[in-house]
Amino acid sequence: MSGPFSLSIVIPAYNEEEIIVSSVQQTMDAVQAAVADFEIIIVDDCSRDSTKALIEANLDKWPSTRLVCNAQNGGFGAAVWTGLQAATKEFVLCVPVDSPMDAETLAPFIAAAPTTDVISSYRVKRVGYTNRMRFNSWAYHKLIGWVFGLKLKDYNWIHLYRRAIFDKVHYQSRGIFMMAEVLVEANKHGYRIAEIPVGQKQRMTGIATSAKLSTILFVLEEMYAYLKRKKA
Repeated sequence: MSGPFSLSIVIPAYNEEEIIVSSVQQTMDAVQAAVADFEIIIVDDCSRDSTKALIEANLDKWPSTRLVCNAQNGGFGAAVWTGLQAATKEFVLCVPVDSPMDAETLAPFIAAAPTTDVISSYRVKRVGYTNRMRFNSWAYHKLIGWVFGLKLKDYNWIHLYRRAIFDKVHYQSRGIFMMAEVLVEANKHGYRIAEIPVGQKQRMTGIATSAKLSTILFVLEEMYAYLKRKKA
């Protein structure tokens, strides 16, 4: 199979030394088999472990792959922004380090991309979530839908963007709210948004950010800041 378009893969990474090499390799294998014209951009968000060194040690093994480094840790949204600025292909797919692409996951993105502008995938099942994490996620999605009137199944999973939308769609959030902000702005500008189901893999290391009170508070802070900007 060869995708009928070019594709940039953006992989934000922060302190992921335990899985970075295997994750990038898995995504690389899936993309190489599906898309002829692609690039992979790994954004190191000022990791404090050996993530950057491991990436540098493997770059020669990964064709069409670049490492871009943030000067200071800016958060998930900042890392994605850095990747978007570096991307050169028609579409951009943002891939979490802890949920790398495989052929089955990538295929529906490839199939749906030519007829839409944004693909917002939703998790069929939230793997490894505690009851508190499930409640946090449910409450957050209900809040987004109520505040912004955008009825999607999931706002914070793997997204694919037609890169040209960012000529009009701009975001300022630097945490995970940036994903919802992009969807809200894309919808306001009339861009086509499609939804596809995607499986979620079990996280092998670390703690999911949705379990942290600091993350929840930061999301609410960024949501409020976004609403305040729009009213100004």
